[in-house]
Amino acid sequence: MKKIILLFLISTLSFAELSKSQINEFENKYNELEKEQLSLAIAHFQSLTEWSLALREESLTFAKKILDKRTDQNPISGADLETLQIGIKQHLKLRKLMLDLVHHYQNQAELQSTKHKISSNELIKIKSKLLPLATAAILYDNFYLAVTTYHDKGFLRRIINRANKGFGIDEDCLEEVAESFYSVSNRKKIRKVLKSVKSMRPQLEKIAKRDKELGYLMLIIDTSVMMEKIENNNDLGDYARKLSLLGNGSVDSFWGVTNFLSGKTSQVFGNTVGLVEVRKGKLYNKRALTKEIQSQLKPMDILLEKTPFRLTDKLIPGYFGHVAIWLGTEQELKESGLWNHELIKPHQKEIKEGKCVLEALRSGVVLNSLEHFMNIDDLAVLRSSKPIACETLTKRAFRQVGKDYDFNFDVETLDSIVCSELVYQVFTDFKWPTESVMGRCTISPDNVAQKVTKEFTTPLLYIDGQEITSNRDAKIIELINTK
Repeated sequence: MKKIILLFLISTLSFAELSKSQINEFENKYNELEKEQLSLAIAHFQSLTEWSLALREESLTFAKKILDKRTDQNPISGADLETLQIGIKQHLKLRKLMLDLVHHYQNQAELQSTKHKISSNELIKIKSKLLPLATAAILYDNFYLAVTTYHDKGFLRRIINRANKGFGIDEDCLEEVAESFYSVSNRKKIRKVLKSVKSMRPQLEKIAKRDKELGYLMLIIDTSVMMEKIENNNDLGDYARKLSLLGNGSVDSFWGVTNFLSGKTSQVFGNTVGLVEVRKGKLYNKRALTKEIQSQLKPMDILLEKTPFRLTDKLIPGYFGHVAIWLGTEQELKESGLWNHELIKPHQKEIKEGKCVLEALRSGVVLNSLEHFMNIDDLAVLRSSKPIACETLTKRAFRQVGKDYDFNFDVETLDSIVCSELVYQVFTDFKWPTESVMGRCTISPDNVAQKVTKEFTTPLLYIDGQEITSNRDAKIIELINTK
């Protein structure tokens, strides 16, 4: 019995010793993996920082361009609005990637000042704490050095804060960033970490001379404009800055309510009078003619129409009353290689059904068939007289699908659009004429027609149900000038 017990004890002891060895080996491997992962994260942060610096420069240059030329009579162009949206998307993407880094490493143990030599494992923990701080420094500097240019200008702030379905931009995206920038609790956490770094600075500076990763993180923190400002401020100052943000919000709320009421009045009025139709159009239900017209259309042709039998036509200034865009058939989209593009794929069923006309109606931006569109008396087809980037324009056009109707008729809105604004937002390489109405820059169907003889031709024209076969461009100019 004694021999059996002794053998059991020896085996237990050996097992315990073996487990301890395995645990040590596992801990060493884990530390190596943690070190490797941290190095990859810091390298990722470096690439994000380079991207950030490039975006700052582009943002400031673009803001200066807009602010230098934008007036009540000269609104932001369609091309600049698109550039603005692309820039917003890039900033939001960069911010998300940086916040992912912050969230992954922010819960590391607090930095503790120590007099003994910092071990390699402790250095990993220190860099893991400094990485989210350096990332926060870039995010804060991004807002302070570049984004505030947009946030402090009321009209730009309001444009950006409106949602944009075409680019997947949510409402109040800029305000969310501003909230984070002015957050009192966030600044308090940053001050706490900065205080810890300050207490360890002599040791960290020595290590930074031989450890490039630590040196880089400290360089970002030490050269950050906002880290210095936050460190030198206090909670009271943070609350004061937070109140200034609320002041902007109240101004924007006033504009929002004003636009809402104005737009709502226009919506109710437009929806009511839009129901009044005393007869059908002279080109309506002529299937052979519609088929012939469709055979002559090319992708990105602009369609102008007149419907004098509708009350809404009487209320629209100028001769023409509506604008739409011919997107091209299923076959044409396949030939261009766009059929399976992510923007077009969701609409394949509609296109197969012949819904190839893009138009903004009171219900929103939709696809309709040419047959549906042809309940009209007049039709003018406008085609660019110079080569156009048809694929790019087609993608822009499909980005508009699903947007609300712009009952405020403001060309600088991103989340809603009126029929003639489709052209403004899609054909961004052209400078379109606009007019100032009640403090808003608008574009009418006749403004679109003004481009005829300059940059567009008229391959097809029907007036009062009859085809015009000669001097079509001159006829268009005559119509809009004598209205």
